[in-house]
Amino acid sequence: MRTFYKRQICLWDSILRLVFPEICLICGVPIQTKEIVGLCETCRSRIKRWEGRGCTRCGKPLISEDGICSVCREKEYLFDSGYSLFDYRSEGRELIYQYKFKNRRILSKYFAYQIVQYMLDRGEILPVIPVPPRRKSIKRRGWDPVNRILRDLERNYSIKGLRPLKRLDSRAQKELNREKREQNLKNRIVFLNKINFDFSGGIYLLDDVWTTGATVNECSRILKQNGFQSIHVITICRD
Repeated sequence: MRTFYKRQICLWDSILRLVFPEICLICGVPIQTKEIVGLCETCRSRIKRWEGRGCTRCGKPLISEDGICSVCREKEYLFDSGYSLFDYRSEGRELIYQYKFKNRRILSKYFAYQIVQYMLDRGEILPVIPVPPRRKSIKRRGWDPVNRILRDLERNYSIKGLRPLKRLDSRAQKELNREKREQNLKNRIVFLNKINFDFSGGIYLLDDVWTTGATVNECSRILKQNGFQSIHVITICRD
């Protein structure tokens, strides 16, 4: 199984080299066609997926703490583990900005590539459920950044995608503090219907940015209420 996914990655790398733009999506300098996923050599060497020591519960990068971070010591999350590909305070911020606000949709392929690499490192290729978007955000932007990454995972790496969650209208989370974020989501994430899926295995819950963990925690609560037993959160960046 691992060999299959590694072959899929190699195949997709070859395709990316042929069709990707000739300028770096981060710094704008011309790049050679051999550079993958639209980043020049300098940006690729600078932007690295987080591989350091992190909290065993939420994945927060740890410096002086050991095992579980101070937040997780005080708060009980309902998912089983968490991981963010990039730190939002450094390179991740630019990646998210280019992707969501400059409409560089092609970066979804880069994120999908990095997610599969993480899955291989972890040794678990599991189905992926996207955090559902706010309808107002989709209407304003015209597309769903998280679902676009999932589509690339499905099409290019044969990752199984599940979409059992829907988000009812609520205020944008970014406008609220930690306490109000949790209140804002109460009863706003709903399970659409029963799906044909073996709940005894685990799933990855995918979102773009982790700020307080309120959104992925509420999604995890609904999923566990409906039979999902093991939930591992992946976000593109951690704020």
